Amino acid sequence: MFLSFALKNIKYEEYKLFKPFMYIYNSGLCLSVIMMIVKGIIEVINNIPSSLLTALDGIGHILLASGIILLFIFLKKLIKNETK
Repeated sequence: MFLSFALKNIKYEEYKLFKPFMYIYNSGLCLSVIMMIVKGIIEVINNIPSSLLTALDGIGHILLASGIILLFIFLKKLIKNETK
């Protein structure tokens, strides 16, 4: 919420890092949510946790973290360019 208000008057689409941030973060979010749902359903039905599902969920979390790192790099460059 705060970022949407802070970036309201800034043309952030013009920066190169914004698109990769959006793609990586949103794909990580989707993968994490889907894997958590699938893992939860399988654990309720079988009571046997699958290591493959855990690994895929972990990859989703890694993508989320990478997206957040890209966001901070993007914000740092944005602040440098806006203060000039």
